[in-house]
Amino acid sequence: MAGVFDVLIKDRAEVKRMLADLEAGPTAAKNASNDELAQRQKGVGQLVIEESKHEAIEEMYFWPAVREKQPNCDQL
Repeated sequence: MAGVFDVLIKDRAEVKRMLADLEAGPTAAKNASNDELAQRQKGVGQLVIEESKHEAIEEMYFWPAVREKQPNCDQL
């Protein structure tokens, strides 16, 4: 089970990095080129995929483990 949590930690860090890249990157408001905007759109799509995978792993492994240790965690 520890391997799953290592994956979640790594995934969380990757998602945070991707968000930071998007925040700092070129935008239409900053007069980005069409190529830059296309690359940004691709990055957003990849972010959605990574976050979806991360959420699925959490639902399959993390939350069941939390519920096992803390029966009233749904109230949190």
